[in-house]
Amino acid sequence: MVKRNISSHLLLEYLQNKQQIFFKFFTYYKKLVKLSFCNYSNFYPYIILMKFNIALLLQTFHLKAYK
Repeated sequence: MVKRNISSHLLLEYLQNKQQIFFKFFTYYKKLVKLSFCNYSNFYPYIILMKFNIALLLQTFHLKAYK
């Protein structure tokens, strides 16, 4: 249906963006691991922020890909 109508260019762009998201995710995760050793109270807000950012980015790419 709608998924079949995605052009190869948009699909490629989507996959590249997805790679960038996961790279950002792992860099955030490394920072979080370092923070958790220092102070656990600083750890939790970053997780919420990270989840929100990734969800927002995935949503925008999803909307862009399926227009």
